[in-house]
Amino acid sequence: HFAEASESDSAAPEPKLGRTYDPRPEREHVRGRLAAMLSVLLATMALAPFMVVVTGWATWAEVEGPVTLGFGPIVGLVGTVLGFYFGSQRTDS
Repeated sequence: HFAEASESDSAAPEPKLGRTYDPRPEREHVRGRLAAMLSVLLATMALAPFMVVVTGWATWAEVEGPVTLGFGPIVGLVGTVLGFYFGSQRTDS
């Protein structure tokens, strides 16, 4: 019931493109945006508790726990992403 397919029947035609795809520009754009967003997150995590205490919305005792809990992992994440971003830039060029 099934006819045997010859090699010419099963081979897909190769696409005709003007140039080969180079993912580097898009990849660098995404890496740059990710590094920028995480840097903004780190700056916000550093400045927001200070602003909350200065404006009187909360005391340092109320803010210290969440800041201590969240700041370390964010610093580690941002450091890893920025190190990967700048390290990969050096090897790509």
